[in-house]
Amino acid sequence: MNASNTSAGSKTVLLVDDDSSAVSLYSNRLERAGFKTALAKDAGEACEALPNVPADLIIVDLMLPKLGGIELLQAIRANDRHRNTPI
Repeated sequence: MNASNTSAGSKTVLLVDDDSSAVSLYSNRLERAGFKTALAKDAGEACEALPNVPADLIIVDLMLPKLGGIELLQAIRANDRHRNTPI
C-alpha cells in the first residue's frame, strides 16, 4: 500500500447516482484506492444520509429522479456540516 492509499483510508466519499452501473464502477475504483464510500440512489436518500455521513467529498449525478441534482447541491450547501465539503 502506498502513502496515498494510507491517507485515503480515512476519507469517505458520498456517491449520489441512480445508475447502478456508474455507482458500482465509481465505488469499486474509490475503494481500491483506499477510500470509504457511502451510497445514495437519489436526492432523498442523500438528504437523509448527510447528517450521518462524514463525507470528505460528494459526487452527485445532476440528472436524478424526483429532486434534481441542482436542488440537492443547494440542500448540501444549506447543511452546516457539509457547507464546505467539495462536490
